[in-house]
Amino acid sequence: MVQDEEELFWAQHLLYSNGEVTVLIPFVCFRCGKCCREVSIHPAPADIPVIARFLGISVEQFITDYLGEIIKVGSESIEFMRTKSWKPCPFLSTSNVCTIYQVRTHPCRSYPLHTDSGDRGIGCPGYKQVRRVASAIGQGVPYFASESIGKRPEYLEWKRIYGKFLRAKPSDEMTKAFIRLNNIPRELNLCNPL
Repeated sequence: MVQDEEELFWAQHLLYSNGEVTVLIPFVCFRCGKCCREVSIHPAPADIPVIARFLGISVEQFITDYLGEIIKVGSESIEFMRTKSWKPCPFLSTSNVCTIYQVRTHPCRSYPLHTDSGDRGIGCPGYKQVRRVASAIGQGVPYFASESIGKRPEYLEWKRIYGKFLRAKPSDEMTKAFIRLNNIPRELNLCNPL
């Protein structure tokens, strides 16, 4: 994986560990659009030329169309005053899809799993699902969010962990992602966990 792909991968999943074994809990977006409508995130200066290039417009046009007024253009930078709101995000389509998804900002890539304030209280259904699953998996065992992958669970541990996972009633999409991401052994009877 190249670094950007790897960063994106970890931003979309929660590493959950009890200090001995690590489980990946996938984040599944329900495409409700709440985050893009209710959380205002402006691009960092380094994001501006990337998004402008993706849109096929100049940096100056991007600033005037999406951010505000240009105050001064220098040889290395452009000073501008933010006068335009990004609440809702101007790149959220009517079908709740990000139109700049491939080049979205770092805060957008990190939301809601790797932010200082979770889903910022907006009621993200994907975040609720991750929290419900993490709580179920951690029940009786002190699990915590981790920064690195530790040892993977062994065969018998997967029976217990997967049973707890299913008791949280995850969506079918999350269940498929959980099995795939964690390389859960196929020979386990995953339909009827212990």
